[in-house]
Amino acid sequence: MAIDGRYVGGGASGSRGFFPSPILEALEPRLLLSGATAEQTIELFHTTAAVFIENQGQWADESVRFIHKGQGANIAHTASGPVFELFREAADAETALASGDLPNGGLDAEPAEIERLRFSAAFDGANAVTPVGIGEAETRFNFLLGDQAQWRQDVPSYEIVAYEGLYDGIDLHTWGQRDSLKYEFHVDPGADFTQISVSYSGIDALSIDASGALHISLPGDWGQVVDDTPYIYQIIDGQQVEVAGAYRLVDGDTYGFEITGNYDPTRSLIIDPDLDWSTYLGGANRDEGRGVAIDADGNALVTGKTYFSG
Repeated sequence: MAIDGRYVGGGASGSRGFFPSPILEALEPRLLLSGATAEQTIELFHTTAAVFIENQGQWADESVRFIHKGQGANIAHTASGPVFELFREAADAETALASGDLPNGGLDAEPAEIERLRFSAAFDGANAVTPVGIGEAETRFNFLLGDQAQWRQDVPSYEIVAYEGLYDGIDLHTWGQRDSLKYEFHVDPGADFTQISVSYSGIDALSIDASGALHISLPGDWGQVVDDTPYIYQIIDGQQVEVAGAYRLVDGDTYGFEITGNYDPTRSLIIDPDLDWSTYLGGANRDEGRGVAIDADGNALVTGKTYFSG
């Protein structure tokens, strides 16, 4: 799982990640769509486009404004920035959560124990803003399990979550698919893009490879999150005109951007870390990807396990 790229995971063994704050509670599979059976709900949830569910009190942590429940990860949008929660099958039962806490576990999935890793991104020097939903989706949710005081019905979801005015003249828009979260910085004419400074907590290190991709090394054997080389452009006469640029490391856990090509400062600038290749894997039950390779014809070959209902 990546913010906009690939999660290069490690094995199932190793320590759990530690993330001190904010605390994102476990996201139980307790949502039901109006007029649908539990089986239909789970199937629909896995096949619809990614949405961001508004927190109207169904999750106790008031700092969480929207949640995206993806394939292999959850993402909570808070006023301080996004919190990422990766999950995988655990090797050590003493450090794992029960499989019932796994949002993507199917009704007939083989029992498994799940461990989680949380890390977060913050925006250094940014304005204090509250994320907002843009483009209300057709899908609405009912949360009707547990303490009745926590029940919420007809909860809306959105296609985009935006941090508007995150920096002076700069907005951040995020949207996603089941296995990735796209993001774009929208820089107004005359605004200074060098204000952007993204700092991670709960990771080991940041690095940039020879291709210009950003590698986010995670603790233990959790592997890496990879953001591909950013695609930077302007719209001129209705056409996208690419502007040369790259990631810029500020320190071991913070990055920004640099523009190396010519651009028109009187026009808006879009900074879009680009997703070169991705694939959708998964169904209504638990799936495990063990290896991915590309053959000489460009075909993606995946090995692993999948579970299905008979």
